[in-house]
Amino acid sequence: ARLDLVDSTGVASVFVDPETHIEKGKMYVFLIGNNSIIKHISLNDLDSIDQADESVLDYLRKLSYEDIEPWQYKVLAGKQRTTKSGKKMAHIVFCDHEKNLTTLPVWPNMFMKVRAVCTIGSIRAVDIGKMPDGTKFVKDVF
Repeated sequence: ARLDLVDSTGVASVFVDPETHIEKGKMYVFLIGNNSIIKHISLNDLDSIDQADESVLDYLRKLSYEDIEPWQYKVLAGKQRTTKSGKKMAHIVFCDHEKNLTTLPVWPNMFMKVRAVCTIGSIRAVDIGKMPDGTKFVKDVF
């Protein structure tokens, strides 16, 4: 499904899972990657957030990440889906030491390893591959 986000500066459209519960008129923090909502946090629920929400809010609070080496990335959020052929894949939002965000696909052949290693908030070395068309993806994680 498509969702139109409106504020005083204009309108932006993003994709969202149909079962995602977003209420009209409420305020949210959205983490958007690949033109899809990866994570959303209601500003009304800040007193009852979980670890996955805390990782995103921590990103917003900090000026930099001194604990991340230049070759490492912090896992902020992820969203899994099932391909047309029934295999699992994901999109993971990573942050580097300078707080640059990167959303990378995780293909089915790496899905189980990334799922086991890349827990929300963890810091990992990520080998980023590049397809012939320039698309970057998670080649491996350590």
